[in-house]
Amino acid sequence: MVNEEKIVSAAEKLFLEKGLSNVEISEIAKLSGVNRTSICRYFPSTVEIAFPIMKKYMTELFVFDINDREGKNGYQKYSEYLFQAAGRMCENV
Repeated sequence: MVNEEKIVSAAEKLFLEKGLSNVEISEIAKLSGVNRTSICRYFPSTVEIAFPIMKKYMTELFVFDINDREGKNGYQKYSEYLFQAAGRMCENV
């Protein structure tokens, strides 16, 4: 398993147990076996680690292919929404 996958897998377990706002990067480092510095290279914050997890769950929800007038399916629309929301979150940090 690649470091990024180890980090996301460990974070997912911790987020489900404790909630996103109650998890420290040091806890993810301990559970994943990846040092804190390496984690911060991939993901500068726990919020950014949450995005691939949310994408995974949303992908599962949008396995159907309903197209709108622009020809985008639900997954594509939600992906765009996530990137816009991430941009807004980063502006406020």
